[in-house]
Amino acid sequence: MTGERTKRTRAAGARRDGGAAAVEFALLLPLIVALLFGMIDLGVLLNTKITVTEAARQAIRTYVLTRDDDPDTRETTKRESGLAVLTALAGPPTTIDWTTCTELSSTSTLRTATVKVTYERSAVIGLIPGLRRATLSSTAVMPCPD
Repeated sequence: MTGERTKRTRAAGARRDGGAAAVEFALLLPLIVALLFGMIDLGVLLNTKITVTEAARQAIRTYVLTRDDDPDTRETTKRESGLAVLTALAGPPTTIDWTTCTELSSTSTLRTATVKVTYERSAVIGLIPGLRRATLSSTAVMPCPD
């Protein structure tokens, strides 16, 4: 008889614990969902940053290597070529700042060209307030051919 009573008592206790588990799950679910969506947004943002950096590198490379014999249109042609590559890889930038082939310093004969691009991006999910809107920028420098 004692064995039967112990089994009934354990079974009744197990049913009561089931409700506590449901309450704990309900309390933790918003935190788990926020973490999951935050990781997704952060991953997409990091991927976009990598894309922007690579696009800036390719844009300055195209800018430096584009040839135009007409001195009046040379700069415009180079910038349009670089912007076309940039837009194809990462979309149209919010701002773009080109620095033409200039000497790196007064003591150096190395000439470099620089591009700085800025993109405004919105989060995919936007559940985390700090990740809803982000400004991503990248600067790329490349030596100019002589």
